[in-house]
Amino acid sequence: MFSLYLDLNDLTITRAQAQERMFAKLAKQRFLLDMRPLLPAAKAEALTEEATTDAFHRVFVKLVNVLPGESWARTPEMKERFGISW
Repeated sequence: MFSLYLDLNDLTITRAQAQERMFAKLAKQRFLLDMRPLLPAAKAEALTEEATTDAFHRVFVKLVNVLPGESWARTPEMKERFGISW
């Protein structure tokens, strides 16, 4: 679906660009706050740091890592910085 969205809007994003953007979001203190307005109230209240980390992991592994291109050069460094072991 994401590829179709990009194609229909004549957009491209490489794996490196997407990885860099994902880590930039994770580095922001407001990451959780940015997501809460997108959720129903009950889900927003249940949004914990653990749930956010799990969501980040899923998007990164199942969407970002399959985009065309090479990985961002700083991905290993960022994984270590944020304690990500996958």
